[in-house]
Amino acid sequence: MKYNFNNSDSIDYGKIEDWKDFRKQRDKWFDEQMAVSNSLPDGLQVGKIFTMSVADGYAYYEVVKINKTTVRIKWRKELCPDHYSDMILGHGGSFQKRIIEPIINMQDGWKKIMVGKKYWGKHNIPAN
Repeated sequence: MKYNFNNSDSIDYGKIEDWKDFRKQRDKWFDEQMAVSNSLPDGLQVGKIFTMSVADGYAYYEVVKINKTTVRIKWRKELCPDHYSDMILGHGGSFQKRIIEPIINMQDGWKKIMVGKKYWGKHNIPAN
């Protein structure tokens, strides 16, 4: 069975017959989404996905528009099975550039330090 991970509301988790197949497909889809983001140059870029720590996981956000002083971000709830959102960034919207840009720069810097090292269990941070 193929799952539509772009619309996680359409997935009925109670009726999934083969959890291992579901996780395998979801992990592949997740890796593809992150590869697109990781292929972008460092810094504030449209399409860049960044995370915020929430509870025992992460809330995922994507930069969708950059203006002179503001950045519009989209909450990517489908990237986290728990649909975590950050207390401040919530379900996305427009934020001052001075708030979002340092978060992305910090995460880009962290990736440079951690390239090739294990994180999140089995996932490796790819080299750009």
